[in-house]
Amino acid sequence: EGVLGIGSTNVYGDLGGAPNAESFLFIRDITFRNTRPSIYGAIRYKIDPKTALKFSLIYGYSKTEDFAGSRNENREFISTSNLIECAAIYEFYFLQEDRRLKSSAMFNRRGMVNNYSTFGAYVFAGLGATTFWSKLDIEERATDVYKPGPSVTLALPIGVGIKYILSDHWILGYEIGYRHSLSDFLDGIQTPSSDNMD
Repeated sequence: EGVLGIGSTNVYGDLGGAPNAESFLFIRDITFRNTRPSIYGAIRYKIDPKTALKFSLIYGYSKTEDFAGSRNENREFISTSNLIECAAIYEFYFLQEDRRLKSSAMFNRRGMVNNYSTFGAYVFAGLGATTFWSKLDIEERATDVYKPGPSVTLALPIGVGIKYILSDHWILGYEIGYRHSLSDFLDGIQTPSSDNMD
C-alpha cells in the first residue's frame, strides 16, 4: 500500500506547557496555538492479515512558546522547528480490514456472498531517525544551552491507527502517534529545569 497524508505536529520541550507538570502523556500540553502541520508519505507491506511493515517519511513544522497561562509565561521564549523523520514501523492488527467475514454473512439466490470487513484497527511501534533544526526568539541566558541545529536523533514512534476501505483501490485511515526522541533539543534549547527528552 502507498500512503499519503496530512496531520498535525506538537513538540513537548522546554517552552510552553501546562502549569501542572504531571500532565498525563502531555495531553494537557496540547494547545491549538502551538499545533502546526505535517505531511506524511509511507509504503506499507502486509506480511499477513494481522501484521505489516511500514516505511515512512514525515515532515513536521512545530512551534513552542511561553504564552500567557503556560508553565513559564513570564519568560516569553518562542521556538519554531522543522523536523523530518524516517522510520521503520511494525503494525499489529487486532481488527483486520480484509480477508475476514463479518459475523452476519449475507446470502442471495446463488448462495453466500463474501462480505468482507471494511474496518481495520492496529497498534504500531518502530524505530526512526529525526533530523531537526530550530529558530529561537529568546533572550539568551547563561544558564541555558542552545543548539538550534541541524541535528539528528533517534526516535521511537508508538501509537494506534484505524482504516476504512472505500473501494478495491482506496483506503481512508487515521493515526495518532507519540515519538519519544533521544534529544532534549528539538526546540533548540535545554534549560536547567529540564529533566526529560523532548
